Amino acid sequence: MACPKNPVNPKHSLTRHLNRSDMKSGQKQCTKYFYYSDQQESNQNKSHSSTKLVTSSNLNNSQLETTEPIAYKKSISKRQKINREKGFTLTEVLITIVIVGILSAIALPNFLNQILKTRQNEAAALITQLQNAIISYADENGTYPTSWKDLNEIVSIMTPSGATTQEDFEKMTLASSSCKNADGNNCYTVKAINENNDSLFILSTEPINEKHKNYNVIACLDLISGDSDFKKGTLSAPAQISDLMCREQ
Repeated sequence: MACPKNPVNPKHSLTRHLNRSDMKSGQKQCTKYFYYSDQQESNQNKSHSSTKLVTSSNLNNSQLETTEPIAYKKSISKRQKINREKGFTLTEVLITIVIVGILSAIALPNFLNQILKTRQNEAAALITQLQNAIISYADENGTYPTSWKDLNEIVSIMTPSGATTQEDFEKMTLASSSCKNADGNNCYTVKAINENNDSLFILSTEPINEKHKNYNVIACLDLISGDSDFKKGTLSAPAQISDLMCREQ
């Protein structure tokens, strides 16, 4: 590749090339030119810069060795500085850890509370299904149901072990997406209260896990008046049967 005929902008201190005919070898070589500024003092104690053109033939080997690496060293130094700036200090890392810890402490309880509410809503949907089953059984048979087995004839009432065959309205574990087995902490139990074969049915569900007892669901249904009510417990307090309004007290 041919060398440039003229040096590039002489303001740069980098090496430029110029064609020169070598009489001995008959080949063209590129002679390095170096531009430098020489500070000179005038008789009036004033200084000025003058740019001189120096060929490699005017410089000895030691000057060439020390002139060329200058720009290279500056380039390495600049890259090293950039690489150092990409890292994080110990203080920055510790501050980040503290911030993440604070955010986790705030968000985690809300996240767990949301999970419990989701399970509670699932239990509430099952209670609504049982209310409808009670109404359907009374309409089809002309009598009130007396057990979970009776309601299972209307709609499938599932437990973790399969369809219920329980011949009373005592506690029964409801199957759900979060309930894998009957003793699981994520399961809900349900029981129905129907005193003296009365028209008033009260359904009550609560989590098996004692720590989550407040997230219960209760409902009532009066088959004569058609009144029904529904209550959910909260984080602060569980729902009470006395809060239901299905029949005037």
